[in-house]
Amino acid sequence: MNFLGHLIRPFMAMSVLAMAACGGGGGGGNGSEAISSGMVRLSVSAQAIKTLAFQWDAVPEATHYRLLEDIDGPEGPQGESLLRELLAGQSSHVQQEVFLPERVNARYRLQVCQGADCVSSAPVGIEQINRGIGYFKASNTAAGDEFGEGLALSADGQMLAVGAHLEDGLNEGIDSTPDRSAGDANVGAVYVFRRGETGWVQEAYIKPAHAQPGARFGYRVALSGKGNVLLVGAPGDSSDGSGLAADPQASPPLTNSGAVHVFERDVNAQWAQVTYIKAEAPAAQAQFGKSVSLSYDGTLAAVGHPDGADGGRVSLYRRLPDGWEFHQVVQGSNTEGGDTFGEVVQLDPEGETLVVGASGEDGSTDTAGADNGSSESGAVYVFRRKAGNDVLDEWNEVAYLKAPETRVNGDFGYAVALSNRAETIVIGEPGNGGSLSGGGRAHVFRQQGNVWISEAVYLTPPQPQANVFFGDKLALSADGMTLAIADPFESSGGLGLGSVPSFDGQTFNSGTVYLYRRGLGGAWSAPTTIKAPNNSSEIYFGWSLALSASGKSLAICASDHSRSTGIGGDMTDESARYTGAVTLY
Repeated sequence: MNFLGHLIRPFMAMSVLAMAACGGGGGGGNGSEAISSGMVRLSVSAQAIKTLAFQWDAVPEATHYRLLEDIDGPEGPQGESLLRELLAGQSSHVQQEVFLPERVNARYRLQVCQGADCVSSAPVGIEQINRGIGYFKASNTAAGDEFGEGLALSADGQMLAVGAHLEDGLNEGIDSTPDRSAGDANVGAVYVFRRGETGWVQEAYIKPAHAQPGARFGYRVALSGKGNVLLVGAPGDSSDGSGLAADPQASPPLTNSGAVHVFERDVNAQWAQVTYIKAEAPAAQAQFGKSVSLSYDGTLAAVGHPDGADGGRVSLYRRLPDGWEFHQVVQGSNTEGGDTFGEVVQLDPEGETLVVGASGEDGSTDTAGADNGSSESGAVYVFRRKAGNDVLDEWNEVAYLKAPETRVNGDFGYAVALSNRAETIVIGEPGNGGSLSGGGRAHVFRQQGNVWISEAVYLTPPQPQANVFFGDKLALSADGMTLAIADPFESSGGLGLGSVPSFDGQTFNSGTVYLYRRGLGGAWSAPTTIKAPNNSSEIYFGWSLALSASGKSLAICASDHSRSTGIGGDMTDESARYTGAVTLY
């Protein structure tokens, strides 16, 4: 290049800058002429679990960089905001943990700044967003284990407990060697994962202290808010013991009477079983432990045994300084045989409100005990307790909730989710496999004084033709603003995030999860549609759900057919049916 060319090029760059400068300052300041728009290029890709990687070419003349995010894209209602600001020389790449479903339409800009004057890149989206979806499998995967049937997240989303209730093996205790000998079917196991400084790891492989064939240990799991207390339901346990001093090897068998195991994690991140609980009055087929819930601090536990001859019960336990003790059994004011009271139980984080689903209840009005004129329409019961002198008083039923329009076989109460202090309660009415007119629904109840009022508009999926078991599973954030609703029997194609489900007839019972956000005006947004990243027939994506308190981490179970093991395995393999998997967003 000749001498004249060297003189012209800087002059041209300064001219371009004068037109391109924007963003963080007034433009045209001293020295910003050294940075041109052609120097500013940004790439954004999904890499590690729930993590975006931002990368750009370092600009020697820059004093600092600003990453801007438009979370829902230029067409969305939310404006652009500052995501990160970095001094020049620190790095030309950075990673950020995010909630992936909220970033499907996101756009990002990089501002390269000299003092108050900044030059911006063009807005870019996320490359291959599905690569950021976490994929969790058992460490000893086998066909039919149903890894993910039990599913729980800690409040901060940094710990994940996964039950594999049909896993075989009579090995016992924490981190024992798997043993899949003959005659030890459906013992069950629980896997605990933790997000560490370098990413997600499996922290513990948990079997009961006394393994029992058919116990289905891990059918349901619950974690305390900090993830240091784990409650594990084993509804198929058939020992003949009772209470907290029960002998897990007691005989003769009391088939499917059920049990619950409590584990605690110490300051060294070591897990230990601290108690084994049977119902105070165990009954064959009652399935004690079919549902479980914990308060945030892990000192209050609720356990459902919904299948007894009396229509179901819920037992409450409390953790005192010297260990766990039984507190109370509750039933609905009109509970009778077949109601399945306790099919689902939910404690609010403070442990002051208990919500119980009874999807088999037959009432046709919102007055408890009035009649049985609407078979299996379902009901939900709300209980409250008073606290005085550090001793829990009795729990009392304060509300009996029915669907605004009761429907035979509606199964209202098959799933429930609640916000802090139960100010919002969401109730699923999935129905009987799409046989109901209008299909499944989800109803939102808001607390007004001492009552809960149903919102006028119930939720249905955006594709009505896919409405089979919509509302089968639910998860709600602590503030009641983020809601996940599953239809595990929905049958459309599509992969992961950002795809448009297509009803191709080739992905039968693939399943879909819909993520809703409530706006400041109270209305629910059109949902983000989530499909499995390895979508295929009969994986029942959405079979279980868990959402962190902030609503920024979502775990979803699918039956899955991959033989891979651990975290981040080959999800395209389909050589082992119903192994189960959990994806994390």
